[in-house]
Amino acid sequence: MNLLLDGWLVVFNNWSILAWILLVIFLGYTITLSVLKIIFKDTLTAAEYFSFGLAGSLLPFLFGSIFIFSLNHFQRTDLSLLIPLALLSLALVFLQHKAQIQPVQGSRSTLTVLILIFCVSIFLRLVFISEAITPLYFDSAEHYRIIRYLLGIYRNSQSILQISLPDSRYYHLGFHLMTAALPSSIQWYVMDSMMIFGQIILAMIPIPVFFIVRHETSSDKAGLLAVLLASFGWYMPAYAVNWGKYPALTSLIILQFVLNIGYAAFRFNLSPSTQWKKYILPGLGIAAAGLIHTRSVLVIGIVFAAWIIAKWWLNSPKWIQLLLLFLTLGGFLAEYFLIQSNDVLKVVFDPYVQSGYVLTGLVALLSIAAYQTFPRLTLASFLVILFLLASLFIPVNILSARYGYQTILDRPFVEMLLYLPLSLLGGLGFAGVEQYFHSTEQKPGYSNKPTGVLISAFLLGFVFLYSFTNYNFRPSDCCKIVSSDDLIAFDWIKRNLPIDAQILIATTELNVFTSTSSEGFTGTDAGIWIPSLAGRPIFGAPYALNFGKQSTLDMLCEQEVNYVYIGGTPQSFHWTQLNETPDWYKNVFSLPKTQIYRITGCAAD
Repeated sequence: MNLLLDGWLVVFNNWSILAWILLVIFLGYTITLSVLKIIFKDTLTAAEYFSFGLAGSLLPFLFGSIFIFSLNHFQRTDLSLLIPLALLSLALVFLQHKAQIQPVQGSRSTLTVLILIFCVSIFLRLVFISEAITPLYFDSAEHYRIIRYLLGIYRNSQSILQISLPDSRYYHLGFHLMTAALPSSIQWYVMDSMMIFGQIILAMIPIPVFFIVRHETSSDKAGLLAVLLASFGWYMPAYAVNWGKYPALTSLIILQFVLNIGYAAFRFNLSPSTQWKKYILPGLGIAAAGLIHTRSVLVIGIVFAAWIIAKWWLNSPKWIQLLLLFLTLGGFLAEYFLIQSNDVLKVVFDPYVQSGYVLTGLVALLSIAAYQTFPRLTLASFLVILFLLASLFIPVNILSARYGYQTILDRPFVEMLLYLPLSLLGGLGFAGVEQYFHSTEQKPGYSNKPTGVLISAFLLGFVFLYSFTNYNFRPSDCCKIVSSDDLIAFDWIKRNLPIDAQILIATTELNVFTSTSSEGFTGTDAGIWIPSLAGRPIFGAPYALNFGKQSTLDMLCEQEVNYVYIGGTPQSFHWTQLNETPDWYKNVFSLPKTQIYRITGCAAD
């Protein structure tokens, strides 16, 4: 089926969920935009305000959700979240209107194009849902479980401050709180809300890139090119939704808001009476980033360090600058070879080298012009890439020894983050090319204006056409672990198995760090959804488990496992082994992609 039809079907079937989520985000955007206008007044264009405001639109949403969940003295209603957001939005809009604040006159068409990119991106991202029965991969099952747990607190009007977390090891609840605090009329559709909210997040992520590039370069086209690169240039960060990385993706929006407000704090000289205000928003942003995904706070620190080092670099004597350049290039080469030699880490380059080499190569060429024209931001972007890759090798124990070996950032998070400095470099380089042709036009005897316009149009057109012709908006087959057969099996389990029946599911080792030690286990087929969708306890074992061995049967009997669940993924159990030992295992449910066996070989049987 084509993209348009699939997109419209998703909109038609989920219009109420889509409308509620967009309404909450719009109220958050209005609040943030009003605050930004009160602080920065007429120093930004309408397009810059839109980009900046959208980056901060999740802040009121998040803190409003925390506020609602912290109270326990009233019966929550359908409008529990919307009422405080709407009242605050109206109050701030009134203050802004009273102050008669107007943005700097800029191209209205740029704002229109940004809004159009955002709206079209939402529609195209929704196509993903048309082929997803449930949110993808094993992480989604955990997110679903936590949201359902929070919904129980919400509906009982309990305070989250007075109860324990659903998992004592889980420390970023921001995405789950926001999803659970959505109006109660759509709370029954947790999976649909998760998936739709996730796709809207993907559509929002590229828009904030516009602000820094536009304000640094004064070029609307450079800002739009950066947005195009961030949207569709590489399959990351959007591909991460296949892994169920909803908190990490949500944190990218807050992360960019903090970077934008930090950049604005550096660039603008406000009056002493308003100077303090611009430091409150970064504080709120950093707190929000920590609540949504803790490691995003470390990324903020990495970016801040890169910005400071870039300034010191440019202010150093020439010989030190050359020495730092050679050290940086050497560092890149060392990181590249170290990463390529590690099976766990080497896929970090796949979105940008293996499948995205054309646009990555273009960005590399544009970076030359970027450095000549905007050296500090260009150097900072290079250093961010260097530090992000280095973070894959620096061990750290964040909370306690029970988490095992970890590094500052894990491979999936770095993989989905690299798009940001690359998009900035692409936009800065485009502006550098623009400025080169503009400067030559001023020289007597030169007439390069048509050439400059042609090259600018070619670059924009090439990125747009190449991105859309090579982009896949549909879910990856690798991560679809639930089929319609599994849903039927879950229903059969609920109706036929005792509530205390323990079910064996297939697992595999989780590997996202460089250590050879185990980082834990995770489900590899739809069995991981059994506790949430079928209400039965599970016990995990490696998917390559040999059911023909007496030791395997003894282990299952010792753990009081009653049933074996076999899904339809390549990393599920091998059902043929169970058929070969009919005295130990009996098939009780069978569909082409799903099998359930009862363990009959234990002494109790």
